Amino acid sequence: MRLDEIKLAIAMARNGFNLTKLAQKSGVSRQTLSMIKAGKRCRVDIAVKIAKALNCDVRELLEDSPSYYDEQQALKDALEADISELTEDLS
Repeated sequence: MRLDEIKLAIAMARNGFNLTKLAQKSGVSRQTLSMIKAGKRCRVDIAVKIAKALNCDVRELLEDSPSYYDEQQALKDALEADISELTEDLS
């Protein structure tokens, strides 16, 4: 799972937390928090600890991403365009 760096920074600022204070309150190492803040993925249990420490729902911190079905539709559209292009090249 990936947390949105901006949403995380806003939640930290709202609570007056720096990385050290968030590490203390959440029980998550400063190193792990730095990696998450830099855009690395984290386990669900880590995200929940961070959200609890920041007094928010973990969903408020999640990176916005397209749904599975949106991704599948985009792949389908791209494949259809490629097939159409190849078909035109053969004629």
